[in-house]
Amino acid sequence: MSQKKIYQHYINSGAIGNVSELIKFVAERRLTLTRSSSSYVGVKNEDGRRFRLFLPSHPKAGKAGFKTGPVGKWDFWIYALLACSSHAVACYVGQTRHIPRRIQEHWRRRFGAKASGPLFVWAGEHDIDVNFVLLQSLHGRQADANNAENEWKVRAVRSGLCFPSRESLNTAKRRFAATDPWPLEAALHHSQPIEQLATNVVALATVEENSVLCSHGYLRPQDLDDKVRVLIVNARRSPVGDGINAVTNELMPPINRRKRSQAS
Repeated sequence: MSQKKIYQHYINSGAIGNVSELIKFVAERRLTLTRSSSSYVGVKNEDGRRFRLFLPSHPKAGKAGFKTGPVGKWDFWIYALLACSSHAVACYVGQTRHIPRRIQEHWRRRFGAKASGPLFVWAGEHDIDVNFVLLQSLHGRQADANNAENEWKVRAVRSGLCFPSRESLNTAKRRFAATDPWPLEAALHHSQPIEQLATNVVALATVEENSVLCSHGYLRPQDLDDKVRVLIVNARRSPVGDGINAVTNELMPPINRRKRSQAS
C-alpha cells in the first residue's frame, strides 16, 4: 500500500474533518505543503514525490484511498506518560492501536523536540523516571478515539497536570466539558517504567476491552452499571441529586457521558 493511500485511509476514517486539521496532519508527518484549497491539499514527501490528500467529503477521497463509508471500527487504547517530581506532575496523553510499537517509538524518540520528547527532557532535568499507564480501551471509530484522547487531556489540565510539550488544547476545551478529576493516584499505582517496558525487563500490564481507569481502578461498562445501581440506592439518603451527580462524574466513562449529554 502506498504512502498516499495509507494517509488517505486514515483521513477517510473520520479523524480529520476540515482543512486546518488536514494541514496540521501534513505538518506532523513532515510532508511539505505545496498547495491548499477548501477540500484538499497538495504535498511533497521526503523523496520528492508529490500527491494530493482529500477531505472525506471530496468526491476523489474514496478513489484516492479507500471508500469513505461505512466508517471502520477498531480497538484503541488511550494512554499517558507520567513524570512526577516533588512539586509537579508532567504528562503526555496519546492514543494507539498497537501498544508495544508505540512504547518503542516513544523510547527511541525521547531526545526529540516534538511529541513526548519534551516530557523526557523535563524528567531528565528533575532526575526522575517516565512511566507508562493505560487510561482507557475502546472499540470504535477514529473520531471516538480522538474525542476520548482530547477529553483525557482536558481533564489532566484541569486537575493541575502540566504538559512540557506545550500542546494547544483550546479547541478541545471548547468542545468537551468534563469536570471530573483526573484519577492520578490510580494512574500512578498502575503505571510502569517505560524504559523497562521498552527494553522488555517487565511485561506490559493489560486491561480488559472497553474499560476505563477511575479512582477505584479499571472498570468495564457492566461494572459501572452495577456500581451505579448500588450507589444510587445510597444516594437517596443524601440531599436530592448530590449523590447521583457525584457518582456520574466519578464513574461514567468520558465518551459515554458526552453522548448522554448530547442526547438530552
